[in-house]
Formats: sequence, structure tokens, C-alpha cells
Amino acid sequence: MYSLNSSQNKFGFDLQTLLNLKPPRAHCQKCLGLLKSISHCNQKGNIPCPVCGVETVVPGEINAEKYESFRNHYKALNLYIEFENFIEHAKKLASIAQKMRPNNSYYPPVSALLDSLNQAQSFVHINSFGISRDFLFALKLLAQKIPVRGIIALTSDKLWLRDELQNYSQESPNLQLKTVYDAKNWATVPHQKLIVIDGLIAFKGSTNLTLTAWRKAAQGYDNVELVTNLAQVMNLHNRFFSPLWANLSPYGNAIALDNSLAIVKAS
Repeated sequence: MYSLNSSQNKFGFDLQTLLNLKPPRAHCQKCLGLLKSISHCNQKGNIPCPVCGVETVVPGEINAEKYESFRNHYKALNLYIEFENFIEHAKKLASIAQKMRPNNSYYPPVSALLDSLNQAQSFVHINSFGISRDFLFALKLLAQKIPVRGIIALTSDKLWLRDELQNYSQESPNLQLKTVYDAKNWATVPHQKLIVIDGLIAFKGSTNLTLTAWRKAAQGYDNVELVTNLAQVMNLHNRFFSPLWANLSPYGNAIALDNSLAIVKAS
């Protein structure tokens, strides 16, 4: 079963929406949370992430120069989200959403997913309970042009993915998949199914990242929903992807700006 997000505007396009169209502009360095703007400095003079709370330690007084140093730091780490032509890009993604209608046998969910991945310009982030080899190699191909990051929960029969990622990481350096497996405590193994593309659209539901599951969705035996509301896409990403990524991150509670690789524990 699959559907278009219910928040989709069914009554035409309002030019006023252009003024309110505020896509995410950057990622947090630790959790990759989607951010619309730079947070103001806190009482310690650090710049906190509103999603995970990590603080970027920026030397100097609180002034325009401090924020410019922060921006340059983010630019150097490629944490800004940029598009060649945002309006045209959004229109192409919207056309995919328009075609993904229930009972449209000529445009099944897997077609919408593959077309959306093909249109991605900035990043793709994924949560899945397992992944099939065909989708893994599709992500490797996509990662030749943009960063692809994901958190994949594994069962005991899917541990081949660990060896694949460890032994062949050089095939696609922009692909970062983190695996989670705990045979003793399944309560701690994530079960989210989410795909966020450029912070503009999201696929959510019960469908794992396997070709079988996505084909079942076309028959009504699995569920996938395409979300196009920007606020909801950001909320889904920052609630279900970012906390898991932060938990698996090497960074502590604060990050020193003068050394992007430094891990600084807050006192």
C-alpha cells in the first residue's frame, strides 16, 4: 500500500508559498540534523546544534566574525546543502510525487524511489532494517556523485553487509553505511524505515530497503508513503535519523572549531 502525503496542496499553487519556502541549508557536524540557519551562541559563547545539542567551540568574542568562522568551518566540511537550481529541482521532485498515486500500476513505488534517487543533488539519508544487494549497489552508484549515508539494522543472516562495507569501502568513498546488530538485546536495534532525499522529500512506512519489499508495496502487502511537506520531512529526519547517527558518531558533547577532527568532552 502506498500513498501521497495528505499535506499535499490539492487546491493549486499559491505564489505566497514561495516566500515561505525555507528548505534546510546545512547539516550538523555530529548528527547530520537538517538546519535552516545558524543557532545563536549560548551563554558559554559556543554555537549549539538545536537537534542533538553538540556545541561548536568557536574562539573569540561573540560577533559577526565568530559566525563567519563557523560558516567557513561548515563550508570546509561540505556541510552546506546546495542545489543547482532549487525551484527546478523542487518541481522535478514534485512531479514524481504527483505520479505516485494509489492504483497507478504504471508508476509503482519502486519507480518513484529510483527516479527520486536519480534526481538527488545534495545527499540521501537512510534508515532501514536490512538491505538487499541490489539496493546496496544502487546506493554505491548514487554515491559516485553525492554523499549517501545510512543506518542499517542487521539480523544474523545479513551480517554479510559488514564484510562488504569493510572490504570494499574504496569502491564508493561517499557511501557511509553504519550497521547496528545486537543479538542479545533486540530492544536496542532500530526498526525505522526512512529515506530522505535532499531534505525535500521523504519515503516512510514499513518497507525495508529490499526490492521484494518495494514490489510488495505495489500490491498492497507493504506500506510506503511519500512526504513532500518540508517541515514534516525535516521533522522525520531529525527525529528518526539524526539521533541514531549522533549515537554512532565519534564526536563528544563539543567540537573544537580549530580542529574539525578533535573530539572534546564538555566539562
